Amino acid sequence: MKTSVAPARVWLAGSIALVLAAAANLGVRALALALLPGAGTFLPLEASAVTTGTVIGVVGATVVRVALAGSPAGGIWFLRIALVALVVSWLPDIALLVWPMYKGATLANVGTLMAMHAVAAAVCILVLAKPFGK
Repeated sequence: MKTSVAPARVWLAGSIALVLAAAANLGVRALALALLPGAGTFLPLEASAVTTGTVIGVVGATVVRVALAGSPAGGIWFLRIALVALVVSWLPDIALLVWPMYKGATLANVGTLMAMHAVAAAVCILVLAKPFGK
């Protein structure tokens, strides 16, 4: 039986998702810096940019899930919206390959950004799409 979700539980879950996604993305960043030449000069891979982008994305996902909290089908709608948002979030990354705005906009560095978007989306889906109960 599908039930609506208590918004307070969603905010708590969103906070957990934020910590997990930020840690995971900083881990992806650390791997990129260790393995990819020139990753350290690519502005979007700076720690502050990674953290800011992750916060914006996860808070946005949490707001969407709270908005869907009253719907019995909120979890499945959240999943659908999150997957569309992930694809949309990749468009500016792909644009960096076509119109490089930053030094170091290589396929590997841009691919790292895209991987970070996927990591944050996966964390949000795993933490926020499930039913919470009341």
